[in-house]
Amino acid sequence: MVPPSPSAVAGPTVPSPRPGVTADAASEAKAAAWLAGARVPPGATLVKSPPPGTAIDDQEQGWWCEPMAEREAYWTVSGMTMVEVANWLRAHPSNGLTVVDPPPLETPSPDATNDYVHDFPSPTAFEGMTFNLATWGNDSAVIHLQLAVLSTNSACATAGPGQQLMTAGG
Repeated sequence: MVPPSPSAVAGPTVPSPRPGVTADAASEAKAAAWLAGARVPPGATLVKSPPPGTAIDDQEQGWWCEPMAEREAYWTVSGMTMVEVANWLRAHPSNGLTVVDPPPLETPSPDATNDYVHDFPSPTAFEGMTFNLATWGNDSAVIHLQLAVLSTNSACATAGPGQQLMTAGG
């Protein structure tokens, strides 16, 4: 049996960060505006880091392009379960974006302890907002928002032969 050629099994080619190359001012401004316009449930409290004992930092959104203007923030939400927060975020996308994953009518399992909501311009977009969620105590949740905006000098990954890049929307 002849093994497949390396190019036939190669995965995506992901750009490496280029020393000294940063996102442009317009993308930085857009990222700041997206962060300022992030919609979170009423009563959510912006915090510097997640409360101890949550699994929220185990979740990282990867981005297919470099450089990108990136921002992140954490909120705690008391009086709402993680499932209630997930459902609220699904019903209230941020900044004119669309909830691309999970499907808007999909409700997390009542016993789920972690979830996510992706607000992106389209299902195949390389920029957007990812809300990672975790249970905190009995009736509270933690939100970790990670967002990234394309820059005019962004270089994006390319798929290998016969493959496609998976974005937040599939």
